[in-house]
Amino acid sequence: MAKLASLDFKREIDREGVPSAAAGIDMDLVRDCIHCGLCLPKCPTFRTLHHEGDSPRGRMWQIKEAALGLVAFDDPRFQAHIYQCFNCRACETACPSGVQFGAVMEMARAMTPPQNRRDRMVRAILLNGLLPHPRRLRIAGWLYRAARAARVPGLLRRTGAWKVLPLGKFRRSATAHRASSRSRRSPRPRASAAPASAC
Repeated sequence: MAKLASLDFKREIDREGVPSAAAGIDMDLVRDCIHCGLCLPKCPTFRTLHHEGDSPRGRMWQIKEAALGLVAFDDPRFQAHIYQCFNCRACETACPSGVQFGAVMEMARAMTPPQNRRDRMVRAILLNGLLPHPRRLRIAGWLYRAARAARVPGLLRRTGAWKVLPLGKFRRSATAHRASSRSRRSPRPRASAAPASAC
C-alpha cells in the first residue's frame, strides 16, 4: 500500500519562510473573514451559479492566495471569479465578523492587469488620469457641459462619427436605444374587430 504524502507545513515554513503579502492588499482586512458561510445566501452570484469560487467566502480565499503569491493576479480563472462579483456588498450585512468585502474586492481588482484595450484606456484616462485630480475633473465637467450645449452628441450620432470612438459595448447599447426610440415613435397598427362568426 502506497504511503500517503504528509504535509509538513511547519518544516516548509521553516525552510521557505512565511510568504509576504502583495503590497496592494491589506491582509488585516482579508484575515477578518472566518469563512463561516453565513454570507452565501445573500450573494446573488452564488445563488445563481452555485459555485464556491463565486461566493464571498470563495473569493476571499482566492484573494488571500493571490496576495500570498500562490495564485497569479493575471490568472484568467482568478479574474473570472473576481469580475463576476457585483460588489453589491449584500454579504457585508450578513457577516458576523464585519468583513469589509467591498474594500477587499476593490483592492483585488486594482491588482489585476487590464483585460482589454478599453479597460486599459479607462484605467489610464479615467481612473488614473482624471478622477484623482480635482482640477482636471472640473475641466472635464466644463467641457462636457459645453459639448452638450453645442449639441455635439447629436451631431456625432447624425454623422456616424461616434462609430470610430472606442466605446465597445456602449456602442451596441446606443444602437439599441436608438432602435427602441424609433419603435416608440412609429404609429402602432390599429386592432380590427374580428367579424362575428355565426353559431
